[in-house]
Order: sequence, then C-alpha cells, then structure tokens
Amino acid sequence: MTPASSPVPALADAPASVPSDLAVLLGADEPVLASMSLDLDDALRFTFGRLVLTPRRLLAQYRGGAWQSWPLADGMRLHLHDHAGVGCLALDAPDARLVNWRYTLAQHADAARLADAFAREQAARAAGGVQQGQPAADDTPREF
Repeated sequence: MTPASSPVPALADAPASVPSDLAVLLGADEPVLASMSLDLDDALRFTFGRLVLTPRRLLAQYRGGAWQSWPLADGMRLHLHDHAGVGCLALDAPDARLVNWRYTLAQHADAARLADAFAREQAARAAGGVQQGQPAADDTPREF
C-alpha cells in the first residue's frame, strides 16, 4: 500500500473524538465522515488498524504506524465483499485497484457504513463537484 499524498497542515481545534495523530493531518474543513477498525492485515494476521473517510480522502493506519492517504477523485469506487469470514474493502481508481483493506466480519457493519458514506460523497462529487462533507446520522464514527 503506497500512500498517494502527503500530510496536510495541523489543525489546532480538532474534535476531541479524533485521535491526536490523525487530527494533525486533517484540514480545518475536513471532518471525519465515517471510520472503522481494521483487525486483519494483508496476510490475514490479527492486527489493529483504522480506516477513516473524510470529504477529501481515505486514510489508513496499522498498529500506530504512519497514516497513509488516498485522495478522493472522480470515478473512484469502494467495493465491499466478504468470503469465508473475511471482509474486504477494495478502493479502485477507474483504471486500477489502489488498495485492499481486510477485516473480520465483526467489523462488517462499520465497513458497510463507511462504504455507503463513500458512495454518497462520490455521488455528490459527480453531481456537481460539490462535496457533502457531512456524516449521515448512522455514519458517525463509533470510536477510534
């Protein structure tokens, strides 16, 4: 997984619910729309990670390491699927798969909420280039 962008300037007054290591990466007008825990790595070993959606990008972190970022762009899709108890979110650009995130089915409801929020953001972007930037009532991040 190769990060597609670099961090943005720090935000001094980030919401208390956003971890400080993430808050320093978010722009002043970049709310967290949805998030989920990632509990499997690419080799399907148990781990701890986080996946976060903002109006601008998806951010991921595993085991307290560096955050990686994928800016949202027209034509991107986030696919949700599962097989044999392992869920997968796959981020695709129009011409290539960018990244996969794996999780146990215990995280499936949060993954579905994040995928729905992503679809709404992309639909708003396609409808006029204006991002909604507001979490739906059921997309409020549960915890980080």
